[in-house]
Amino acid sequence: MKTCKLCLSPNRVEYEEMRFKKNKSIKEIWTYASSVKGENINYYVFQRHFYKMMDGLDAVHKSSKLRNDIIEEEIKKDIEISQRLRRNLEICADNIEKYAKRDDLTVEEEKSLLDFIGKTSLIIDELLKWSKQLDFKPKSEDIFEKILYCIHDFPEHLIEKFKERWSSYGSSS
Repeated sequence: MKTCKLCLSPNRVEYEEMRFKKNKSIKEIWTYASSVKGENINYYVFQRHFYKMMDGLDAVHKSSKLRNDIIEEEIKKDIEISQRLRRNLEICADNIEKYAKRDDLTVEEEKSLLDFIGKTSLIIDELLKWSKQLDFKPKSEDIFEKILYCIHDFPEHLIEKFKERWSSYGSSS
C-alpha cells in the first residue's frame, strides 16, 4: 500500500486547516498547493486524502455516539435504582407514621417500628452515597471546549467574538 503523497507533504497541516477550518474546496487547496507552494500533487490525491479523513472523523463520531448511548443507559439504570430506594423509603415512612401515631404498641409492633426506623436509616445512607457520586453539573471548561470544537469551521472573527463573550459572561452580570 502506497503512502499518501499529501500525508508526506510538509504543508499537510496547512492544507487540512484550509479544508476543515477555512472551508476551502479541494480544488482551491490543490490550486494553492500547486501555484503557491510549488507542490506537484495530483488533484485526486487531495480528494482521496480528505475523504479518508472524513471517514476517520465519521468513525470518531460514531464511537462518541456509542459512548453517549452507553452512558445514557447507565444513567437510566441509576435512576431506576434511586426510584426503588425512594419507594422503599416511602414504605418505611408510612409504616413508621402508622406505628408512631399509636400509644398502645405491642412488643411485636415496637420491634417492627424499630426495624422500619433502621431500614430507613440504611436507605438514607445509601441515597447519600449515591448523591455524592452523581455529578450532573457539567464543568464550564468542558462546555467551552465542546463549543469550540463544534464551531471550529466558523470564520475566525466569529470564534474570537465567542471567546470574548464567554470570558466576559461571568463578569458582566
